[in-house]
Amino acid sequence: MGCRIIVGHTDNGLGRECALFYDSCTDTVFGDIMEDLEEAETFQQWMIPTDLRLLSDIEFGSMLGLFREMREREAE
Repeated sequence: MGCRIIVGHTDNGLGRECALFYDSCTDTVFGDIMEDLEEAETFQQWMIPTDLRLLSDIEFGSMLGLFREMREREAE
């Protein structure tokens, strides 16, 4: 039980991969839509020891923005 990642595809399975976080304790999806499984897994690891389920929508979005900026700088 806890935070899991659900992977799907846009456009009824015909489009690009995307991922969401899922709280199996409350049966709810939370956070922003992630670009793919790799981004979701890497973000989750980057946030350890923070429990993503406890972040507000604003906090989640802010941390995801920082994470994406960091990855962009590393890719340069």
